[in-house]
Amino acid sequence: MEKIVIRPNSSAGPLRKKSVEELCNKILMNRENARVILFPGIGRGVEKSALTVQAARHMAESGKKVLIIDTDMRRDKLAEILKPEMTGQETICGLGEYLSGSKTIDNILCMTSESALFAVFSGKADSDPTELLSGDRLLELVNLGTRYFDYIFIDCSPADRFRDAEIISTCVDAVIPLVVWEKAEGRAVRKAAAAFAKIGVPDLGCILVDVPAGNSVFGRYYRKTLGNK
Repeated sequence: MEKIVIRPNSSAGPLRKKSVEELCNKILMNRENARVILFPGIGRGVEKSALTVQAARHMAESGKKVLIIDTDMRRDKLAEILKPEMTGQETICGLGEYLSGSKTIDNILCMTSESALFAVFSGKADSDPTELLSGDRLLELVNLGTRYFDYIFIDCSPADRFRDAEIISTCVDAVIPLVVWEKAEGRAVRKAAAAFAKIGVPDLGCILVDVPAGNSVFGRYYRKTLGNK
């Protein structure tokens, strides 16, 4: 297992504290006993990776042991957010190398300077990421992770642009879609929800981001609940 140091000045972006708390409450209070959770973003500007990291940190600070797996091998967003510094090897190997069979779990699992937070970065894919995710090795990784972690948070590529989320959902206990208010098309949201329902994975409810305050009861409710600007 590699040890990485998360730089003190690393930032997850302009996220709302109440949005993170709402997300964590959905996880802790769910009736499905979900421990492996997929966070698919729908639409642009979601900042789903940053929200996932903030939620994982919040859970870790409360005493839960959390593993984040970045499955978006097209862009290593998790590394961009955490800005890790290696204490061992010079480069970070990740999910891409594991799924292709060139690395083992011990080579890709990173223990961070935040004691209860662990990470598997996306790494490099030597073939089509969708094909790599379709194999059995991701499920093997998840099953092993459930032996040692209270929760596994899986970040993935946008659900309305790639099939990755649909494929990964067969390996998880539940999904929590992240949607930006007035930016995601209702058709895209319904399509993603239908795909998850067809597979049979429980939906713990979505998180709406950037809900305007407005004068409506609906706007005021989500303003208060999610703490959005």
